[in-house]
Amino acid sequence: MTTQKKIIESSTDNSETTAVYESVLSYLIIGILCLIAFGIYRYHFKFNPAVLSLEQLRKTPEMQTPLQNQKPDMPLSPPEKFSVFSPPETFDHMTLSDKIDGKAELYLPAGFKSLFAQRLKPLDSPDVWYELFIYDMGTMLNAFSVYSAQRRDNAEPESFAEFAYSAENALFWVHGSYYIEIIASEVSDNTLRHLLDLAESFNSQNPISAQSIEEIGFFPKENMVEHSITFIPANAFGFEGLDRVFSARYRFDNVEFTAFISRRNSDEEAIEKAEEFVQFLITYGGKEVSLDSGDMNAQVVEFFGTFDAVSTIGPYLAGVHEASSPEVATTMVQLLYEKLGTE
Repeated sequence: MTTQKKIIESSTDNSETTAVYESVLSYLIIGILCLIAFGIYRYHFKFNPAVLSLEQLRKTPEMQTPLQNQKPDMPLSPPEKFSVFSPPETFDHMTLSDKIDGKAELYLPAGFKSLFAQRLKPLDSPDVWYELFIYDMGTMLNAFSVYSAQRRDNAEPESFAEFAYSAENALFWVHGSYYIEIIASEVSDNTLRHLLDLAESFNSQNPISAQSIEEIGFFPKENMVEHSITFIPANAFGFEGLDRVFSARYRFDNVEFTAFISRRNSDEEAIEKAEEFVQFLITYGGKEVSLDSGDMNAQVVEFFGTFDAVSTIGPYLAGVHEASSPEVATTMVQLLYEKLGTE
């Protein structure tokens, strides 16, 4: 009996010793895990000004809202005939969609730098306000790109700038690297006068050197749809490989089609792009048309009932998109070819 009691007591002592040992070991493991977790935390969340995560940028206050607490460089000081109706706002790549939701995709690929916006009120019409949208697009060509891409059907040309028009309650124009829109809260007899006053003030406060876009002069004027020239910075006609394209609408026998020009970096690149464009059309169902095009050696493709044609001269790619017949397509390409050949 005594021996059995000793065995039981010894077993109990061993169990208690084991339990204490296991408890110490558990605390030790937990401590090691905590040190590892702390090290990981320090590694991932230690601030490094050269490596700022996108999530951190989005949480930065000035990236969440217009930079109203800063003092933006104002491209327009309110003219004497106007008073300030809202504080100035500026938007960048991260915040542009906050101001023009659904349209940012037009501006961002075209070289967008910043947007300045502000509302002004004319002193002689206190119930009306005008909102200015001043886009800095980096270059005149980028500014022309967004200007031409969204030109309204009811546009009325204005003479104060080479590229300018009014439409109902708004004014649109290009000034150097700026694309500007001014929109009135309502239409009145004074709307156009107010719009032009603001435009004149902006242009005078932001002088620029004379600039022009050479490619616009390459399009023959005969049969061209007025004010139809546009600049496509990328993905022309659905083809990702075709960028920096000028296009214009033409009308033959009451049927419209598009003519286009693109200056490439070399003669070889122009030839390569022409071949890639033809292969793109064929890949998606086009059929090459055999047609004698003379010296210009144009390639013609029928694409679901319409005809595209493309040729090159020097570094220029010249073509036609969605013509009604192969004859119309090659005739237009011939006109472009001859016009480019004189330059």
